[in-house]
Amino acid sequence: MKRRFPARAWPIFGAIRYRAAVRCDECGHSLAGVPSGAPCSECGVVTPDARRTHPPVNVVAVVAECAWPMALVALGVTLALGLTSRTHGSDMLFGALVAGSGFLLVTAATALTTVRLMRRMPRRARWAPVLLVVPRVVVFPVLAAAAATVVAVVLASGGAMAAAVGRSFLTP
Repeated sequence: MKRRFPARAWPIFGAIRYRAAVRCDECGHSLAGVPSGAPCSECGVVTPDARRTHPPVNVVAVVAECAWPMALVALGVTLALGLTSRTHGSDMLFGALVAGSGFLLVTAATALTTVRLMRRMPRRARWAPVLLVVPRVVVFPVLAAAAATVVAVVLASGGAMAAAVGRSFLTP
């Protein structure tokens, strides 16, 4: 018997498009062949028709949601360190504020994007414990936000080094 709804993905212009993979919202079991309004054969939960399939994930939009705060961090570090020798201390303070707000936005944007993407997972998978009793819906956004913050710190350090090296070459 040929499978009717294989879950193959094709990346097209940054969006991952799935064939209509009909899944149970509770356990993630395939509902292919199960009539609309009928309960899942695994867990017995009736999944509404609107939540049986998810729209495709636009990968470019997800990356953009997480990347724009990092650009703000790089801009802030460049302003704070690159303009200090030529302008007043107020410009350095402005750059430091931009970089600091960028660090907060990196953490928040990554955590919120991770939570939004985790809503696509079945409920049992979202709330399954990872670290003893802490559910995945809490652990994964925290880990993603921590990783994004580390990347932003590395980016800021690189920007600071580039500004310092550029300043040392420009001064006689």
